[in-house]
Amino acid sequence: MSFNARAGEAPAAPDAGEAPAAPTWVRWARRVPLALVLAYFFFAFDGILFLNQGAAERDAFFHARYAQMLPERGLSREFRWTQCSVWKDHFADKDFWYHVYLAPFCQDVREPLVGAKLATNLLALIVLALFYVVLLRLRAPLPLLWVLLLATGSGMFLLRLLMVRSHVLSIALMLLAVLALLKDRFWPCVAIAFVYAWSYSFPVAMLITALAFATPPHGGWWRMPAATAVGLAAGLVLNPYFPDNVRTLWVVVNVAIGGFAGGQVELASEFGRTNVLQWLLQNPGAAVALLASVVCAWRLRRRGKLSQESAAV
Repeated sequence: MSFNARAGEAPAAPDAGEAPAAPTWVRWARRVPLALVLAYFFFAFDGILFLNQGAAERDAFFHARYAQMLPERGLSREFRWTQCSVWKDHFADKDFWYHVYLAPFCQDVREPLVGAKLATNLLALIVLALFYVVLLRLRAPLPLLWVLLLATGSGMFLLRLLMVRSHVLSIALMLLAVLALLKDRFWPCVAIAFVYAWSYSFPVAMLITALAFATPPHGGWWRMPAATAVGLAAGLVLNPYFPDNVRTLWVVVNVAIGGFAGGQVELASEFGRTNVLQWLLQNPGAAVALLASVVCAWRLRRRGKLSQESAAV
């Protein structure tokens, strides 16, 4: 699907007389600007992450230490450090693949957080690179400009992108899922959802995303939500921690519901309330990009220069 596809037009057939593919060295040279941007943000993110010896959130200390202990603990189903939790005798690593990713960086027994910060920096760069690849595959104009805007346009997003937490891996997987959803790739979507269920504490987020991309007026709109649901269900059931992982997910859902209902429970920061003015002040670049995208899509759609699917994106 191209962002500049006209409504109702079929994709143009390849021209038999079009120029041959560019040489390999030319294709690599085209990636130099992206490499320079990623190199710049590596040093910028490193400076932010190591402003102090601590972390922006408490979860970082758990993830760093657990990743350091993972080779020794393996797939243990008990976690004796949580005496007052369901994890004491029914432990489930809800962020398994995230901890596997962190483990090689966190082998310093005395201070595993240093390695975890380095791993976070690299994972943040992977997110930016994947965003660039998705834009290229969708033929979006000026993809590098959008990458720069993503990395600098929202203080809130930047803060969360540099947290030592599994949602950073979730963002990377979600970008791949969005590409699969837009390209209508059933089995790749199943595979991504399966991995996602092993990687993030709230796997339902991917199903919500798939439903948001579904377009009911079109035939077969249920295919991609169904693919996502199949992959998530398989990932939850075909899991070394089953059924404790499902029990943990149920606890997370109930804690969130209890917090929203006014119960005396502490919610994670992503569930916190905010208002429109606060969001605009914290995300000026994202707000400008959102407004510009909506206005441009509306104008192009009215002129018949943008397909319905592209306008929805």
